[in-house]
Amino acid sequence: RLCLLPGTITAGATSAISPGTITAAATSAISPAGGKYECDVAVIGQGLAGCTAAMTSAMLRPESKVCSIGPGPSSSTSAASGAGWLLLPDMQEHQMSRLLDLLEELVRDADLLFDRERAEYFIKMSRTAQHFVEGMTNVSFVPVPGYEDSHTATCIDVQTCCTDQRRHINGHGNFSCSYAKKLFQQSDCCEVDSKSSAYAERALKSEWTSWPTYYHLENLLYGSVKWAVDPGMEEAKQCSNQNLYMNELMMRMLAHVGTVVTGTVQAATYANGNWTFVGDGFTVSSKLAIFASGGFGAAATAAELAELGVSSYAEVHGQNSGLLWATAKAAGWPVDPLNAWYLEFVDGEPKWFLWDERATVLGVKADGSYTLLYDETEAYDRRGRLRRKLNLSQAIYVVRDETQPSNVSHLFGPAAQATIEAAAV
Repeated sequence: RLCLLPGTITAGATSAISPGTITAAATSAISPAGGKYECDVAVIGQGLAGCTAAMTSAMLRPESKVCSIGPGPSSSTSAASGAGWLLLPDMQEHQMSRLLDLLEELVRDADLLFDRERAEYFIKMSRTAQHFVEGMTNVSFVPVPGYEDSHTATCIDVQTCCTDQRRHINGHGNFSCSYAKKLFQQSDCCEVDSKSSAYAERALKSEWTSWPTYYHLENLLYGSVKWAVDPGMEEAKQCSNQNLYMNELMMRMLAHVGTVVTGTVQAATYANGNWTFVGDGFTVSSKLAIFASGGFGAAATAAELAELGVSSYAEVHGQNSGLLWATAKAAGWPVDPLNAWYLEFVDGEPKWFLWDERATVLGVKADGSYTLLYDETEAYDRRGRLRRKLNLSQAIYVVRDETQPSNVSHLFGPAAQATIEAAAV
């Protein structure tokens, strides 16, 4: 979330961005918690939204004192995401129109809200935003290399007939009929007897070397999932440690900000044209406030936790004070419906989207049998909430680890392994 409150910066100011003229970063004054600060612009939050807002404000208003306030980028959810994959679409006008149509169709089928104008603006501005951040932080954004698919599709995985102008390929999803046919023919599936063992063994020739590694939204977003690398490292390969972690990118952003106050804001008030922010032994006064702090933290009520489908505020950004949400409720501002990304926690640690190798979660029913908890075609947030609604008291996190001597069958019996093999996507 990023909300702009009383002041003069507007969306139109982005036209002043000139990527070709940006020079090396300055050095900011990082201040420990404590003391009083007077600012022209105060940005609350030091995740990706907050660091971007603070850097942009400093660039657009060089005559103003910009203050960034937060517990530090390393404490943010953005930093916890690690390598920092970003969706940065770059497409022609006709492609964008088609993408928006597809998104609107998906959202309508899921009975969700869709702000087409907002989505269109995001897509249009992505190229400008990418060039701006590249210039300010001295990085390049390149497509994330594709990982090897856990399921290698073969000729037998391709649905024989088209249904609703789509053809399904097991393990990958629904394709347009023409694209599935093309992939089938390029893989020489027509040259093999469909009743032979070779037909079931001949792998389809995947064309996707970067994310998303599956056919989705007519592949209009192919190559749009990117991460940051230092200049000259554009050919960085997967697991080469040449891409920058999100924390490093955010620290480079904050290097442009005049004053960085380290601490968590606990309260915000607005009076006589000024904002006052009180935190861990410090006070910040500012004419303009940019709220870029998204989590609820310990401020979440029991009802809100239940609606989100989580049992503890530790699972919804525990270090965040919930400042924006609390301020919005107290002031009566219009807010979006309650929502949050869902993280699966194992032994107190977040497991981001279960991206460990061969990761899944088995549920243990009251009668001792097993069930696979996730429909992997659902959004991450919805997966977690659906799991909560099952009211299972015990779940088993399963992940590939070649250093361990046992496997699922040894630990829990063949029924557990059979459940995974029968239900996994």
